[in-house]
Amino acid sequence: MSSSINQGGPHAFVGRNDWDWAWRSGNNFNTLLWGERCCQKALAAAEGWEQLKGDTIWSGYQLQVRQDQRVGADATAIQSGGDTNINNGLTPEQMKQIIETVAAQVPTYAAIAREIVEYRLKDFEGRILDRFDQDRSAKTEAFKDPDFQYLLRSAQHSYARSGDEDVGKALADLIVERSKISDRSRLSLTLNQAVEVASALTVNEFAELAFCFLFSRTKDPQANSLVTFNKMLNEQINPYIDQISQSQASYAYLEAQRCANNGMMVSTFRNLLINNYSGLLAKGFSREEISNQCSALPLDNINLVIPALRDPSRLQLNSANEEVWKDVCATHKVDDQTRQAAWSVMQNSFMNQDEIISELKTSVPRIADAFNAWDNTPIKGLQLTSVGIAIGHSYATSSGYEAPLSVWIN
Repeated sequence: MSSSINQGGPHAFVGRNDWDWAWRSGNNFNTLLWGERCCQKALAAAEGWEQLKGDTIWSGYQLQVRQDQRVGADATAIQSGGDTNINNGLTPEQMKQIIETVAAQVPTYAAIAREIVEYRLKDFEGRILDRFDQDRSAKTEAFKDPDFQYLLRSAQHSYARSGDEDVGKALADLIVERSKISDRSRLSLTLNQAVEVASALTVNEFAELAFCFLFSRTKDPQANSLVTFNKMLNEQINPYIDQISQSQASYAYLEAQRCANNGMMVSTFRNLLINNYSGLLAKGFSREEISNQCSALPLDNINLVIPALRDPSRLQLNSANEEVWKDVCATHKVDDQTRQAAWSVMQNSFMNQDEIISELKTSVPRIADAFNAWDNTPIKGLQLTSVGIAIGHSYATSSGYEAPLSVWIN
C-alpha cells in the first residue's frame, strides 16, 4: 500500500506499507493522539502542508503526496489521483468454468452421497465467486496458476466432506487471500497450509484463533475515543465469545494442528487492554498530582495534556498508550525524566478489572464474558503460529476486520 491521505471531516489518516498508522482528530478533545512517528514520515515525504486551522488537534492538514512508480519490463504503469479500477484477470464466467472443472476432479462418491456432494460443491462455488466479487483486492488471474488450482481442489474436497458452515466460510476467505499472492513465499506457503488445517477445525477453534489474534496481535488506531473504543470492543468480542470453549481439549487440539503453542508468557485481559488502550482506561489525575511529580511538564499544552476522557474535571496525558507517549514527548522536546514521571502518574490512574467491567458493561454488554474467556482458559498463554495467525485473521476478516495478512506474515 502506497502512502496515502484520506481526509474525512476532521480526521487525517496516513497509511504506510508497514501498517504504521497515524490518526489525528480533534472533537472537543475527546480523542487521543496515536503517535508522531509515522505522521512525521508522511509529512517529510509531502510536497507541502498547511498547519491545522481552528482549535482541533492535528486536523485539517492539506497534504500533497508525491507519487513515484518503478515499472519493470513488459509492465503497465497506471497513476491516478482518484479511484482507478483495472481488470486484467478472469471474468466470473471464466472463474466459474475453472471451479467446475476442478470440482470434477473431486473423488467420485457412492450414489447415496453424490447428491449431497454436488450440492456442497455448488454451494462452495457460490461462496468463492461472492468473496471475489466483494474483495476488490482479490486477483482472479490466480485461477490460471496450477498451485492455486491444486489448493482450490483441496478446499473443494474438504468442504464436500464436511459441509460445515464455518469451514466453508474460512476456506473461501483463505482462497481469496491466497489469490493475492503470486510468488512462492512464506505467505503463500502459509496460506496453503492454512487451507489444509482449517478443514480439520471446529467453530470453537475458529473463534479461539480469531479472538486470540485480535486481542494479542492487533491494535486499532481508530479506537481513539470512548465511542470508537466501545465499538471496537463489541466488534472483536461479540462474533466469537459464545463459541470460545472452556475445555482444555480444544486448545490441545489447536496445538496438535500446529495452530498455536502454549507459551510461557501469560497476559491477563486487563493488561492487554491497558498496554494498547491505556489512554481510554484512565480515570485521570488532578493538576496538583501531576505538578508535584513533574513540574517541568507544561500542563496547558494540549499536545501533551488534555481533560480526562472519563472525567473532564481531571487531566490525563494525550496519548493512547506508553509507546505513543514516548513519541509525543520526543516531538515536543520533553526530557526523559519528565516523560517517565508523567507516565508514572498516568499509570496510577488506570482502572482495575472490576472498574473496567463496571464502566463498560452498558456500552459493551459482553465485556465480563470477554475477561472470563481470556483469563480462565488457555487462550491467555497461546502463542499463535503463522498458520494460526492466517486462520485467525481469515475468520476475523469474515466478521468485518480489515488489514492485510502481510502485516504479520512476510
